[in-house]
Amino acid sequence: MIEEIAYVFSIGFFVTYLLTPIIANIAKKYGLTRPDVHKPGNPQIPTLGGLALYFGLLASLGVAALFFPDFILQITAVLSSATILAIIGLIDDIKILPGKIKTASTILAILPIAIIGFLYPKETGLWLGYRPIVPLVGSLRLTIIYWLLLPLAVAGPANAVNMIDILNGLMTSTSIVTVTALILSATYLGNKIALVLFSALLGALAGFLPYNKFPSKVFAGDSGGLLVGGTIGAIAILSKMEFITLIALMPEILNAFYIVSSIKGFIEHRNIKESPTFLLSNYKMRASEKPNAPITLTRIILLFGGDASERELIRAFVLIQLFSSILALITTLLLRVKI
Repeated sequence: MIEEIAYVFSIGFFVTYLLTPIIANIAKKYGLTRPDVHKPGNPQIPTLGGLALYFGLLASLGVAALFFPDFILQITAVLSSATILAIIGLIDDIKILPGKIKTASTILAILPIAIIGFLYPKETGLWLGYRPIVPLVGSLRLTIIYWLLLPLAVAGPANAVNMIDILNGLMTSTSIVTVTALILSATYLGNKIALVLFSALLGALAGFLPYNKFPSKVFAGDSGGLLVGGTIGAIAILSKMEFITLIALMPEILNAFYIVSSIKGFIEHRNIKESPTFLLSNYKMRASEKPNAPITLTRIILLFGGDASERELIRAFVLIQLFSSILALITTLLLRVKI
C-alpha cells in the first residue's frame, strides 16, 4: 500500500507543480491579479492558483481510484465537494461575491456527501445512526445533532482555512502541517480511507508551495482556500476523523470565530473598513489599537509579540499550527483509551 500511496502523492505533486506557472501566466495575462500589500510598491501577483491545486487533486484522486477501487464512493464524494468549492472560489476570484452569499453557497458542498451517504449507507458508514468518537469517552449519542451540524462540516473548514490565507504561503504551509498530522493519525489508527485521501491532498499542496511560499509568485485565491479547507472537512467526515480534524484546525477555527464575532457577521474582507493591522515604514506589521478593528489571530499575535515582519508572522503561524497538530496526534493516541 505504501507504493500506491506514493504514486497518489506524486501525481498530485507533479501535476500541481507543472500547472501552477501556466495558470499564473494566464491569470496575469487577463489581469486576474491582487496586490501584495506587505511588499514595497504593492506588486501585482497573479491569483487563481487554486485551479492548479484543483487539477492536482483531481489527478491524484483519479490515480487513487485506480489503485483503491473499494474507495470509489468516498473519492467521488470528495472530488464532487472539491469541485463545487473550486467553482464558488473561482467565481469570487473573478467577480467578487458578497460575504454572506459566498459563505452560504459553500454549504452546497455537503450535498455530494449527503447524497452518496444516503444512497450507499453500508459502503460509506453514513446514515446508519453514526456516532462520532471522542477520546476517553467513545461514541457520542449525537445522532440527530450530528446530522443537523453536518452542513457546516465542509463549509466551516472551507471558510476558516480561506480566512487565514492573508500572508505569502500561509494557507498552504499551515495546511501541509495539518494534513501531515492527519496522515500520521490515520496511519496509527489504520484508517486507509483517510490515508489515501489526505495523501492526495498533501501531494497537491506540496506541488503548490514552491510558487506560493514567501515571496509568493502566485496566490491561491479563494478558489484555493475554499478548496483546501473544504476538502479537509469532507475527508474528515468520510473517514470518521471529525474530532481529530477539529483539533488540528483549531487555529483556523479560532481565527474565523474571532473575525465573525468582532465584525458581527460575514462580510467580504475587502469591504471591512478598519484593518486589524497596519504596515510600518520598515515593512513590519503592527496591531491596530482601534476598538472597531476586527479581531484576528494575526492581530492577537502582534499585540502579544510586538511588531513583526511578514516572514516572522508566517513562522509564528506555522508554530501555532504545529502545536495544534501535536494536540491532534495526542488526541489520536487517546482515542484508544477509555475511562
